[in-house]
Parts: sequence; structure tokens; C-alpha cells
Amino acid sequence: MVFPNAAKIPFIWTNQDTGNAIIASILPVGIGTSIIFSAAEDGNLTQYFRQSRKPSWGTANSGVHAACAFATLSPLGYASYRIFKNTAGAMTDKSKLALTLYGSCMAISIFSGYVNLRKNYQMDAYSKLAIAGSAIAFALAFREVDSTAFMYSVPFVAWSIFSGLYHFNLYQLNAGKHE
Repeated sequence: MVFPNAAKIPFIWTNQDTGNAIIASILPVGIGTSIIFSAAEDGNLTQYFRQSRKPSWGTANSGVHAACAFATLSPLGYASYRIFKNTAGAMTDKSKLALTLYGSCMAISIFSGYVNLRKNYQMDAYSKLAIAGSAIAFALAFREVDSTAFMYSVPFVAWSIFSGLYHFNLYQLNAGKHE
């Protein structure tokens, strides 16, 4: 892995850093891509939305939800790499905390996809709220380390809060309904 070389020149961007940022983006882009596929015509997210009573204050189109998730997840790999690079390879406690919180948010996002497969409204709502909480936490930690990385995380925070509230309302409207 070439990430350790990034720590040698933390504030100068090189071609190697571009490659590293692309590598760091694989996880969030992969999660976003899986959400896009689940919003396909026969995808899990589409079926989940079809069988549900949906809140009137948000769109019921699973494609819009998937596109927003993908668009807001995509820049997070670059943002996390900025944290790593600009702190000489995550050598500070603040950067370690920021990257740990980011990693936990990505882990919860992966778990949330599994929960969605089970079509359990309560677990889905709580996992989306957990994503929102962890997104707020890692964004605030990013802000302490790199303001640009923080700005790249703000759209995801906004989307995850909306998604958490939407899915919690979805749970309330469909309480007791579980396949």
C-alpha cells in the first residue's frame, strides 16, 4: 500500500495522492453503488418502498433516495484521505478519532444494507438514525482536522439526517408490519 508515502509530504498534492484518494473512495462509492442497484426496478429498496406507507413530506421514489445517497457518499473517500494525508499519516489523536468515526459510519452503512434486505422497519429506522449520528460525529471530528474535508462531509450529514428522519417516520407509519 502506498499510503505511508503520503505522510512524507503532507501539504503537497502529487499524482500518487490522486491514486490514493481513488483507492480511499472505493468503500463509499461501493456502498453508494449497491444502493443504486437496490433501487433498480426489482431491487430491494424499490420493493421495500412499494410495500410501505410512505411519509407525505418526502419523495417516495427509491431512485431519488439512491441517487442522493450515492452523490453524498462519493466525496467521503477523498475527504478521509485528506485527513490521512494532512496529518502525516494519521499521526495525531484528532485524526485517528476522525478516521475511526468515519470507519464506524461506513460499517453502519454496510449493516444498514443488510437490515434493508430483511425489510424490518424498526431496525431500518434505527440503523439510519445511527448513520446520521455517526455522520455528525465524524464530520465534527473532520472539522477539527481539515476544513475542506469537513465541507465535503456536510452533504452526507444533511442527507443522512433526512434519511434517518424519513425512515423513522416510515417505521411509525408501518409499525407492526414485517415480512
